[in-house]
Formats: sequence, C-alpha cells, structure tokens
Amino acid sequence: DDEAQQRQAAIERERRQREEEEEAERRRAEEEVERTREAQEEARRKAEEAEQQEAEERERLERARVEQAKLEAEEREAERKHKTQRRDPLQNANEQQDINVAESENEE
Repeated sequence: DDEAQQRQAAIERERRQREEEEEAERRRAEEEVERTREAQEEARRKAEEAEQQEAEERERLERARVEQAKLEAEEREAERKHKTQRRDPLQNANEQQDINVAESENEE
C-alpha cells in the first residue's frame, strides 16, 4: 500500500512537472509571437515613416524645381528687357539719323 502511494505520488509529480513544462513552453511561444508581432509593427511603422519622408523630399524637390524654373523665366525676361532697352536707343538713333538724312535731302 505504501509502495502504491509512492508510485501514485511519483506519477502525480511527473504529471505536474509535465504540465508546468507545457505551460512554460506555451508562455515562451506566446512571448515569441508577441515579440514577432511587435517587430513586424515596428518594421511597418519605419516603412511608413520612410515613405512619408520620401514623399516630403519629392515635394521639396518639386517645389525647388518650380522655383528654379520661375527664376530662370524671370532671368530670361530680364535679359530680354535689357537687350530691348539697349537696342532701342541704337534703333532710335538710326531712325533719327535716317529722318535727318531724309530731311536734309528734302531741303536740297
């Protein structure tokens, strides 16, 4: 009877030990799943952040291109006006000279 109780106690201890080991393994697996989920979430967050930064950089570059095109257009317009202003006095002088020649020819 005493031997049967000892065997029963040993069986019970082994059962409890197996249950504890299984519970510990289940907890480790749950923790691993949680760590994996957190790592995936962090990776997703970082990817979204990188995409946002890329979008902001593209917008910044586009604004810079637009600004540069605007400045180049203003520069071309300024050069055109400057050339026109330089040419007009010469053109006016030539026209005036033509008028003077024509008037002097008419007087003769």
